[in-house]
Amino acid sequence: MTKADEDNLTWKWRVFWTEYDHARNRLAKFDFLEMTPSKVKQEKHFDIYYFLPGTLLNLKKRDSEIIIAQEREKRGDFRGYIPRKTLSFPITASSLSIPLLSRDAVFSSSEELLEAFSRHYPGFRVYRLDKQRSSATFIHPKDETKKLKAEFSEIRYEDKIFQTLCLESKHRKWLRECSEQVEIVNGIVSDYYHLLALL
Repeated sequence: MTKADEDNLTWKWRVFWTEYDHARNRLAKFDFLEMTPSKVKQEKHFDIYYFLPGTLLNLKKRDSEIIIAQEREKRGDFRGYIPRKTLSFPITASSLSIPLLSRDAVFSSSEELLEAFSRHYPGFRVYRLDKQRSSATFIHPKDETKKLKAEFSEIRYEDKIFQTLCLESKHRKWLRECSEQVEIVNGIVSDYYHLLALL
């Protein structure tokens, strides 16, 4: 990977807790980072995640949109993603970075594309997640060009409730320093792809 390619990556570090602990919700204040956020948001989403074996893709449907985040690099617990892509339809199989049997196929809707995925990937699975999340953006105190996004979410899947904290930045060294401030007791450092594989 060239330096230009690496500079284009967004690095993420994420921890999941599969045992719900109300006290852990204090992480949504992000005060463990000891910085003042420049922007704070509260959101609720209903997301449908799709597990495609062997792809390392974060593939989800939110409202009517299909959103793809693709892992390109892994360094320890840190995963580098190319810019995420929201698909527009109609779309050709050849324009996707996801292998399909026919590279000449054209899909007119998200339903057609997802049906093709289900045929091509025998282990294809669907997960419907209710998410309530808090997010904040931080600027490096000594370098205004460096930004970090922190996100804490409560996730409901069937009869289970998970909690997860994600930190992301284009600056992996600073991201690592921030992640070291998180108490991950009983947590699983992973990404959505590997978590879904366990469910």
